[in-house]
Amino acid sequence: MKNRNMVILSLIFLSMVLIPSLFLSPPSKGAALHLRVGAYEMPPKIFSDENGDWVGFWPDILQYIAGKEGWTIDWIEGTWTECTEDYLMNGTIDIMPDVAFDKDRNLLYDFNNITVFSNWAVVYARHFGIIYEFADLENKTIAVMKGSIHTIGDYGIMNMTKAFGINCTFLMVPDYKQVLEMVENGTAEAGVVNRLFGLEKGDEYDVVQTSLIFNPADLKFAFPKNATLNNYLIERIDYHLTVLQSDPDSIYYSSIEHYFMGIPIIETIPEWLIFLIITVTIVGLIFVSMSIYLKRVVNQKTTELRATNAELEILNRIFLDTMPSGVLFIYEDGELSLVNQAFNNFYSKAYAKTIETSTNVFNLPDNALTVPVKSQILEAKNNSHLTKTPLEKQSIFLEPSTYLELVSFKIQLKRMDRNLGYLFVFRDVTSFIELENLRQQFLSMVTHELRTPIAAIILSIHNLLKYRKKLDEEQLDKILVIMQRNGDLLSVMLEDLLTAARIEAASIDLEKKICNLSDIVQSIQQELGNQIKEKNITLKVEIDSNIQIQADLKRISQVFRILIDNAVKFSPIQSEIRIQAIENYQGPENPKGISGVLIKVIDQGIGIPKCDLPRLFQRFHRGSNVGNVNGSGLGLNIAKTLIELHDGKISVESQEGRGSTFAIFLPK
Repeated sequence: MKNRNMVILSLIFLSMVLIPSLFLSPPSKGAALHLRVGAYEMPPKIFSDENGDWVGFWPDILQYIAGKEGWTIDWIEGTWTECTEDYLMNGTIDIMPDVAFDKDRNLLYDFNNITVFSNWAVVYARHFGIIYEFADLENKTIAVMKGSIHTIGDYGIMNMTKAFGINCTFLMVPDYKQVLEMVENGTAEAGVVNRLFGLEKGDEYDVVQTSLIFNPADLKFAFPKNATLNNYLIERIDYHLTVLQSDPDSIYYSSIEHYFMGIPIIETIPEWLIFLIITVTIVGLIFVSMSIYLKRVVNQKTTELRATNAELEILNRIFLDTMPSGVLFIYEDGELSLVNQAFNNFYSKAYAKTIETSTNVFNLPDNALTVPVKSQILEAKNNSHLTKTPLEKQSIFLEPSTYLELVSFKIQLKRMDRNLGYLFVFRDVTSFIELENLRQQFLSMVTHELRTPIAAIILSIHNLLKYRKKLDEEQLDKILVIMQRNGDLLSVMLEDLLTAARIEAASIDLEKKICNLSDIVQSIQQELGNQIKEKNITLKVEIDSNIQIQADLKRISQVFRILIDNAVKFSPIQSEIRIQAIENYQGPENPKGISGVLIKVIDQGIGIPKCDLPRLFQRFHRGSNVGNVNGSGLGLNIAKTLIELHDGKISVESQEGRGSTFAIFLPK
């Protein structure tokens, strides 16, 4: 009996000690290996410390896995390009950490399956106010790291600028350090680095981060293509990554945080006690098993939740920093919780500085941006009513020419330490204001321009009716000529307005046929004969009578009438206007090198100020030096559109006070 009891006690003890170990035992270590691992300077991800040891996030993870597996590591130092394009390609190294995965690289290297980390690209510039969007990279010199996925990847800077049709020059350098150095010393106007390098090293250089972020990438371990050890290494590394990422207390998260975030003996045992011990043991085993399972589930869900929250935070930041509108979120006590890039762009452009979060808005100097915010917070504090509709809309003008519309909201917060917050959105409405100003200016000009010929016609009709019996034939002809001239002027103005409307509606159809260029110009010369004669202008037409073009006669005549009429209006008395034509022209105005004619209208008029040239062909725009000369601001826009509908090109050269030359190229 005593021996029987001892056997039972031994079985129970073994069941309590050995069975749980089946649930808790770690996987067996792999065979001892000596691994060669690529290393390059990219703090805080991987870098050498003052003792020459390789440290950082990636070395922490790989050293941990190597310790568990019994591997030894020999770090092979090089530049990023050397490690990836030389060592990894020819098998000098077995593993390369910190490699962004994409489909092209997957053809060159093998990758493990579990994403170790995510990163994206950031654009840096020398000063604030230079780069706000991808279009601002036009004609810029950009420093980039050779071979980086943020340089040559599908969504790297080179493919992104190409997709947007942006022309820029790229300077290839071996590492991100040289990228920021080139931006700092002015060799490059912009530079592309990854987010983590910018966070770690950006403050060491006299550069600023812009609002341009792009190309999210999954970072993994890379291996020489089809190497013998790859399957084994990938399986073991993925296993440990899965375990580490499931444990919030593991070295994976601590490295992120560090670098980024007694029973008395008795003779006999009663039957009931044996049953009780066995039952308790089984229940205990079930409880331990369930606890382990639940802990793993909770850890997995916690990790997923953390990852989701991190992704949402990143997406929110990306969304806010790529918004064209400025955004502020301020707590009830005035502390700034959120400032997006667009607001700091407005602020830096007006006041040459930026605002950081945690700043109290009431400690900022009073200016056009802060005063409305302070006053609305103080007013809202006195109103306990909470609303999601805007508290107030307010217009703001920033020197020299920016118009903003401010919309604010009062928001209830679901936090123990904060009750209220205020959301302020600054919308750039400069283009709308400028368009409205142009529209009002246009309506004023058109009203004035239409009133003049209509008044002249009405007065002439009134004189005819009142004095027709007293007028001799010469006086009668003079009144009829006035009526005809003003009627023609009215017809031309209405035709321009109708053409502008058709252009806006994209409803102009051309009826092309063979036209004689000399005949078209002579017809316009006769039409404008009175104006030319009144100013005693010499009009020289230097066009071969045999030159023909394929064009819509009505529309191309309208173009020449606009250009010659402008030349007459803006030329002084007794000056000269020349109209030349060059058949089979080959030159800068004919970039495609096709067969065609170049026509030039050359005057000695008031010229066009340099500041007006970029906007000369925009609707409603008139030169700043036109004075009281009549015009609607539509003519040159109409001419440009009609020339382009003929697959032609129009350009201008001008010097204020000395005259202008308008050049038109028309294909035959």
